[in-house]
Amino acid sequence: MNFLPFAYFFAFIIYLWLIIFVLTRNPKAKLNRICTLLISSFGIWAFAYILKNNTSLHNEAMFWDNISSFGWCSFPGFALWFTLVLTKREKIQKKWFFYPLLLFIPSILIYQQWNGNLISRYQKITGGWADVWAPTFWPYLFYIYYILFMVLSLSFILDFWKKVKKPDEKKQARIIFITSLISFVCGSVTDVLLPRLGYSIPSLASIITLVWAIGIVYVITKYRLMTITVALVSSEIISTMPDTLFLILPDTSIVDINNAVCTLTGYTREELIGKPVEVLFTRESSLFGGAEFEKLLNEGMVKDYSMSYRTKNNKHIPISFSGSVVQDRKGKAIGIVGIGRDMREMLSLQQRERELYIAAEKARRKTLEDAQAELERMVAKRTSTLEKMHLASLNIMEDLDMRKKELEKAYDELDEARMNLENSNSFIESVIGSMTDCFAVIDTGGKIIKVNLAFINLFINKEVTDDMKQIPGTGIADLLPVENIFGKRFPGEFIIDTPISNFEINYQLNEEKSVPLSLSAAPVFDAKSGISGTVIILRDISLQKETEKSLRYLASHDILTGLPNRNLLNDHVSQAISRANRFDYFIAILLLDLDRFKEINDTLGHQAGDCLLQEIASRLKNCLRKYDTVARMGGDEFVLAVAEMKDNNDIVVIANRILKVFERPILINDEKIHITTSIGVSCYPNDGNNIEILLKNADIAMYSAKKLGGNVFCFFKSDMSKISEETLIIKNNLINAIEKNEFILYYQPLVEIDSGKIISAEALIRWKHPKLGLVKPLHFIPIAEVTGLIIPIGEWVLRTSCTQCKAWKEEGGSGIPVSVNISTRQLYDTHLVNKIIEIVQVCGLSPEDLILEITESSAMQNIENSIQIIKRLHNYGIQIFLDDFGSGYSSLNWLKVLPVQALKIDRFFIQHIVNDPFDAAIVKAIISMAHSLKIKVIAEGVENIEQLNFLKSIEYPTNKMIKCNEVQGYLFSKPVSADAFTKLLRSQQES
Repeated sequence: MNFLPFAYFFAFIIYLWLIIFVLTRNPKAKLNRICTLLISSFGIWAFAYILKNNTSLHNEAMFWDNISSFGWCSFPGFALWFTLVLTKREKIQKKWFFYPLLLFIPSILIYQQWNGNLISRYQKITGGWADVWAPTFWPYLFYIYYILFMVLSLSFILDFWKKVKKPDEKKQARIIFITSLISFVCGSVTDVLLPRLGYSIPSLASIITLVWAIGIVYVITKYRLMTITVALVSSEIISTMPDTLFLILPDTSIVDINNAVCTLTGYTREELIGKPVEVLFTRESSLFGGAEFEKLLNEGMVKDYSMSYRTKNNKHIPISFSGSVVQDRKGKAIGIVGIGRDMREMLSLQQRERELYIAAEKARRKTLEDAQAELERMVAKRTSTLEKMHLASLNIMEDLDMRKKELEKAYDELDEARMNLENSNSFIESVIGSMTDCFAVIDTGGKIIKVNLAFINLFINKEVTDDMKQIPGTGIADLLPVENIFGKRFPGEFIIDTPISNFEINYQLNEEKSVPLSLSAAPVFDAKSGISGTVIILRDISLQKETEKSLRYLASHDILTGLPNRNLLNDHVSQAISRANRFDYFIAILLLDLDRFKEINDTLGHQAGDCLLQEIASRLKNCLRKYDTVARMGGDEFVLAVAEMKDNNDIVVIANRILKVFERPILINDEKIHITTSIGVSCYPNDGNNIEILLKNADIAMYSAKKLGGNVFCFFKSDMSKISEETLIIKNNLINAIEKNEFILYYQPLVEIDSGKIISAEALIRWKHPKLGLVKPLHFIPIAEVTGLIIPIGEWVLRTSCTQCKAWKEEGGSGIPVSVNISTRQLYDTHLVNKIIEIVQVCGLSPEDLILEITESSAMQNIENSIQIIKRLHNYGIQIFLDDFGSGYSSLNWLKVLPVQALKIDRFFIQHIVNDPFDAAIVKAIISMAHSLKIKVIAEGVENIEQLNFLKSIEYPTNKMIKCNEVQGYLFSKPVSADAFTKLLRSQQES
C-alpha cells in the first residue's frame, strides 16, 4: 500500500489549519499576510503531490506536478520577502527591482514547468513518482534561484539574531533560523542532491517544510510576534507598575514578581522565584511566618502594613504593604498577592514637615524669649530696639509662609500620584471595553451591573421592553436562557459558586438567524470572601463551527463530485450490513470503472475530464434509491452500495439501468462524448463479510468485465481470485522490468512471396522473468495497456529495434527495415511522433528503415487522431502498415485517406484459407481491394506450403493472376533472437 499520499494529505491539512490560524490572529498585519502566502505555497505543493503520487499514469503525474509548481517555484521568493519584513530591512523592500525580481523569476519557472522544460519525465517507483531532472538551462536556473534566495533568507535571520538584544526576540530569531535551516538542508538533500546522484526517491520537501511552518506559527503563538492580545496588555500593565508586586504560596515561597521588585531590591527573578519571602524583608518588620501572617490568612486581607525590604546589598527600604488572599472554590487559601509601595519619599516628606514644625516652634519660642528680654532692655535703654524686633518678627513670618507653601506642593505631588493610579485603572477599563468577547458583570440579584461594547452590540437587536432599553440594569434572564445554563430560577438570588467554561448555547438574533456562543462564567468574591456577583464572558464561535462543519464534509466527501468518499461509504455499508443481518437482506457492491477515460483526458484535457466525472456522478445519483449509496473512490472509479436486495435479478435490473445511463452522450464544450463503463459486482454475505473484501472482489469482477471489452457487468466468482492474483503479480513485476533488463526482442522475417527473400523483420517483445520464465506478450501486454506502462515499454522496443537495425545495416551494407507494433494507448500519447523521430535520428537511421504497424481496431477508435499521426509519420518518410486487417470495423471511406503502404491480412483468415471458401473469398476481396488502391498486401500466419501455394495462385474473375506481395509465418521462420536472425541474413547473402 502506498502511504506517501497519506503523508502529503496530512501535511496539507496542517498547512490549511496554519493558514486559518495565522489569518485569525491579525489578518491586517503585513507579516501575517506574507506568512499566509508562504504557508499557502507549501499547501499547494503538498495538495498536488497527493494526487500525483496516487496515480499510476505518467501524464496525470505530469499534470499534478505542473500544479505543484505554483508552490515549489514561489516559496523561495515568499521566504525572502517574509525574512525582510521580519528583520525590518525596509531599504531592500523599497528598491525598484525587489518586487519584479520576487514575482518575475517564479512566474518564468512556472511557465517553463508547464512547457515541460523543468521536469518532464518521471520514474515510477514503489513509493510514488520520482522526478528525473534533465541537465538543461532551466533546471539549473531553478537551483540557482532556490539556493540564492534561501541562503539570503538564512543570512538575514542569522544577522538579526546576532544584533537584537531582547531575549524574546533572540528566541524568535533562533527558532525561525533553526527550523528554516533544517527544512532547507533536508529538502535539498531529498529533492536536489540525491536525485542528482542517481537515487530514485519521491519528493519529500513539501512534508519537511512542515518543520519550518510550525516553527513560524509557534513563534507567533509563544511570543506574540504578529499581534497584541489582551493577555499581553495585562502582563505589560503589571510589569510596568511603579509599585512592587509579588505572588507567594501559603508556605511563603515566592511564585512570581514584577520588574519593580527587581529594580528596588537589586535581585533578579531567578534569584527570588521559589525562595522564601523572608529573603525580601527584615526580620524585625516581616509579618510572614508569625501570628500576623496567620491573621492575614484568616481575615483574607491586610492594608498599609509597615514593613522594610532588605536589598541585595543589605540596605533597608521602608514600604507600605497591602496583601490579599487568593482562595480556591472551597474557600481554601491557595496564595497571597502582595503590593509594596516605596515609602521613602513619603517618610522623607513627613520627616521634613516635622522638622519644619519643630524649627518653627523653637524659633517662635526663642523669638518670644529674646523679644521679652529685649523689651526689658529697651524699656531700660531706648525704643529703637523694639523696631528691630518687629522687623525680625516679620522675616520669621515670611519664612514660615514659605515653608507652608512647600508643604502644600508636597501634598499636590501626592494627589498627582493618586491621579496616575486612577488613570492606570481607567486604562485597564479601556482594554476590557475594547475586547471582542462580550463581557458582563452580574450582581447577586441577576441584574447586569457592567458590560463592554461587544456585549451591547450582540444584544442591541433583541426586542426589549421600555425598562430594558439600557443594558445595564437589565436582568440577565431576559437575555440568556439562564435556567438551561446555570440551573437557576427567577426571581430569586443569582449566585454562581462554581466556574463554568466553554458552555455552548445558540443565541436567537431574530426569527431567521441564530448565533452559536461559548459562555464562561466565574464568581466574584468581596473582601470577606463572600460572593458579590458573577463575571460572564461570551464568545462568538460561528467561524469555529463553520470550520468544523467544512472539515467534517471534506473528510467524508469527494471534493470534485460532492459524492461520499471511501470513509463515508464504509460507514454506510456498515449500517446496511447491520440492517441486512436483521431483516435477512443482502447487499450488492457495484464497482464502476470508465472505459477509455484516460484517452478523453489526454485529448480534451483534464478540465473536460472533471466535467465528465461530475455529470456521471449526477446521473448515478438520480438512478438510485434514497437508501442506496454512490461514492467516488478516486480517478474514474465509482462504487454503488445497493441495499435491501432479495435476489440476483434485482441486481441485474440495477446494473442494466446504470449501463443505460451511459448510452446518452455527454455534452462538454459543445462536443458530444460517448463513454461506457465496466462494472464488477460482489454481494454480501456470499462474496465477503466486510467492505474491504467486497471491494476487492468487485474489483476482480470489474477487471474481468474489462477483458470482455467493456460496457458490461460481471458478477464475482471464486475462481476469479486466482486469475487476479496472477495479474497482480505480473503488474507488480512489470513496473521494474525495463530497469532490470528483463525484456528481449525476437525478430520474425517477412519474405517476398515470389523469391522467398527476407525483405524486412518484425520486432516482437518477450519478457524473460527470473522466476516466471518466458512470459508471452498475450499475458502482459493487456496489463501494460491498462496500467499505462505500455508507453515506456513501447519506447524501449522502438529504441532497441532501431539500434539493432543500425547494426544490421553496418554489418550487411544495405541492411533491412524493421517493423514495430504501436499500441492503442501509444496513439493517444501527444509526444509519440516527436519520440519516434528523435529515436530514428539518435540511432542514425533513415526514415524508410523503420516500419510502424498499427492494428485496424486501434486506428479506427479515434480515426481523426490516427489520420493526423499517420500523415505526420508518412510525411517524415516512415512506412505505415495496417495490421490484423479484416478483424476490425474499418470503413473503406477512411481507408482511402489513410496513407498506409501495406495491409497485413489477419492470421485468422489465412489459417482456414484452403478449407473454408468463406475465408478464401474474404482474402481474395482484401487483395483485390488493396491492389486497386495501390496498397501492398502481406499475409500473416502462413504455416504450410498449401497456404503459400493458394496465396500465389489467387485469380480475378477475369483470370488475371493476383497474389500477396509478402508473407510471414512459421513456414519460413519462427520469431528468433537477434543473433539467430543475423545468421539468417548472412545465410541469405551467401546464397
